[in-house]
Amino acid sequence: MTGGGERRASLRGAAYIDITYRVTRTVEDPVLAVTFQDVRDYPLGGLTTRFDRVEIDTSPGTHVARLILSPVLFTRGSYGITVSMHDSRIQRYLDMRPRAATFVSTARASRRASQRALRVSPPLGSCT
Repeated sequence: MTGGGERRASLRGAAYIDITYRVTRTVEDPVLAVTFQDVRDYPLGGLTTRFDRVEIDTSPGTHVARLILSPVLFTRGSYGITVSMHDSRIQRYLDMRPRAATFVSTARASRRASQRALRVSPPLGSCT
């Protein structure tokens, strides 16, 4: 999972999180998980590709999985994203990137989701 630089985007009802991963060996039916934490690392929730039966590309090479949050439900504050890859039975981690990215929501609770803005700051790195 890779990233770089800091981006600032004014969202119009949706946020996109692209997760770049590289396949170096064959894994049967892997599961990609994304979880969200608040500034104190308290878990807020998450999802997996298994829940929605999304199949991810397991052919050798670099691939991108896109998560679309619509509407964006985060109120003003700082949040973290943890990304992990599991085996088909979700019993073993193949890779895990705690705080793979952080973002700041500048939205107020009273504003509509279409008026929210996020700043995403993924650290440099690569997941093998």
